[in-house]
Amino acid sequence: MSTITTYKNLLILSLGFFLIHSAFLPIQNIQGSLHKDPALGFGSLTALYASAIISCCFLPNLLMAKFKPKILTIISMSSFPLYVLANFMPVMGTIMPAAIIFGLSTAVMWTCHSSYITTIATNHANSLNLPKDPVVSKFFSIFYVLFQFSQILGNGVSSAVLMSANKDKIKGNVSTSNTSISCGSKYCPSVSIVTDIETIHIDIVYKLMGILLGLSLVGVLLVILFLDALWEDTRNNQSLIKLCISTIKHAKNPMILLLIPITIFSGMDQAFVFGEYTKTFVSCSLGIDVIGYSMMCFGAVACLASVAIGLIVKWTGTYLVMVIGMFSYLGLMSWFLVWNTGAYPNYTFYVGAMGCGFTTAIWMSQSNAIYGVYFPKTQEAAFSIYRLFQNLGFTISFAYADILCTSTKIYILMGLLIFSMVLYSIAEFNYRKNVKNTCKENKDVVENTNLDEKF
Repeated sequence: MSTITTYKNLLILSLGFFLIHSAFLPIQNIQGSLHKDPALGFGSLTALYASAIISCCFLPNLLMAKFKPKILTIISMSSFPLYVLANFMPVMGTIMPAAIIFGLSTAVMWTCHSSYITTIATNHANSLNLPKDPVVSKFFSIFYVLFQFSQILGNGVSSAVLMSANKDKIKGNVSTSNTSISCGSKYCPSVSIVTDIETIHIDIVYKLMGILLGLSLVGVLLVILFLDALWEDTRNNQSLIKLCISTIKHAKNPMILLLIPITIFSGMDQAFVFGEYTKTFVSCSLGIDVIGYSMMCFGAVACLASVAIGLIVKWTGTYLVMVIGMFSYLGLMSWFLVWNTGAYPNYTFYVGAMGCGFTTAIWMSQSNAIYGVYFPKTQEAAFSIYRLFQNLGFTISFAYADILCTSTKIYILMGLLIFSMVLYSIAEFNYRKNVKNTCKENKDVVENTNLDEKF
């Protein structure tokens, strides 16, 4: 495969993921605000991520042993348009099955994308006699920078369409004093507040879903028509039972156990931003049409932060970046707790989204890096566990979204982060100790070899 063809395939796969997530992410961001019935909002997201947990346990390994990455990528990506279609008629009989199918497909899709990019990057490195690791890292960096822009396009479309409803909708009866009492950290699901969310006309929703459906279909068609199939057989011939046993044994690794809390936190943090911040801060105070613009700010900062972190981490190391992320997050959540949403200007909601984008970029980029560095020889099993517990974090957060007050959720996140960082610090200490011992052993071997050569 030539260099031009290799980069063409990387670009097509990245654009396909960019377009389908430009369709999904705005729906996820407004799902909790769009539907009056909690089962159709956070309930469907809970079902989605719960089914993703089940999928992580066995489905990728089972299907990857039978089919090649391109075929599975196309099949799993097709669940995105199906989920968008279900939102045209949002009832339990459509939303829940679509959410479950979507969740089951997600783990397969991400596993296939990792396999495809790793394969073309490795082949490209071999053809040019380049070191493998930097090339693989470069290819994934290109992919994730494009992927992060999906927050900007999708949410820009969402807000532009919903904002067009302003001239026709009747404003709700939430005053500034009411938002101060009932929005932000003071929001509780048991308190019923009538807002302008309820007056969004169904035609506006259809218009939005139609545009998002078009984006998702174009993303799937790009991959079908222009992504080349791999000639190499990347399928894993190891039996499913052996793969599952290997993953279960890996889960008992003390280093994995120390990382599970921070992995769960990573999922819960993202769920808080996409479900809680968008609903209880932005939508409750300003309206559903502003969610997209605030999440555009989130996506832009997350993208820039990901690039910046990638540049500075080679000098600072991952641990220092994680510590900076912890103190930044605790400061941000402390502000959320005391923030009187009715007394501050509208731009503060965008500042809050930017803060979330910065900290989320740290958890997303560095948690992946930690697993890759700690478990270089067992990455498949390690990342399966990573995806499983991150999806568990999403599921937990969405499951209690309509039960607990926002302030309680913030305290849970802050407490979990502190606990997680303590365990991660222990893991980092053990890792550095092992690396130091390994280097010392290698040095002793070299010295003994030199002595043998002299005599």
